[in-house]
Amino acid sequence: MNRFGLQLRQCGCGQIVDHAAGQVRLAPERDSAAGLAWRTGDGDYRHIGAAPPGAQTIPPTIEDGYLLLIGDGARAGIG
Repeated sequence: MNRFGLQLRQCGCGQIVDHAAGQVRLAPERDSAAGLAWRTGDGDYRHIGAAPPGAQTIPPTIEDGYLLLIGDGARAGIG
């Protein structure tokens, strides 16, 4: 995986998905404590980042893992 032409990490797709395990959840309201969040087509908010205690997490996608791995760079691109 690279960012701006710099090698950040060498890993497979499964490892990227695994990186996001336990850090993805859906909720009807936006959680300002989430690292990133967006409204889905179903109207829920998809949150990625550290889940609060007791939160119901969902299986991550490769995109979730990638956004977590690139970190602050992902947040900087969201307006």
